[in-house]
Amino acid sequence: MSTDHLPTPEIDPVALFSPPTHIVNTLDGERVAIDDADALIETYEILNGTRQDLANTLWSIREALGKLADGDAKTRRVKGEHRTVKLTFPGTKWDQGILREAWEAFPEFRDEYLRIARIEPKLRETAKLAQTSGPVDFNTFRKMVAAAESESTAPPTVKVEE
Repeated sequence: MSTDHLPTPEIDPVALFSPPTHIVNTLDGERVAIDDADALIETYEILNGTRQDLANTLWSIREALGKLADGDAKTRRVKGEHRTVKLTFPGTKWDQGILREAWEAFPEFRDEYLRIARIEPKLRETAKLAQTSGPVDFNTFRKMVAAAESESTAPPTVKVEE
């Protein structure tokens, strides 16, 4: 189909390639001149505050969704009547100071239960360690390693699936 009969719009090539003179505030649609420092600063403060408010609200939503999830797996799902989300929970944290102290104080146990990157526990072995008793030094090492673990305070990440 030919478009020869349609009028050709007049395009100003200078305007097409000119740098922008305004920034649009996406919250209220107002145009802010790029050479008005006060207006730019005010808009920045408003948007930055809004961004922080949004981040806080999203954090609270992630926490609330995490509380709705049953089980203890790293990845869990929460299904509503119409939507489903996949939640990926953060792993536990290990206190590097305590692990380093255990590493240095008990070299006879460290190679079996700890590794170096950051000092990190060998998860399979530390699960067994928690259920194993032994001599005083071994039990002290076991308690130190157990004391290094703490639950994460971060909420899970959220991916909407449906």
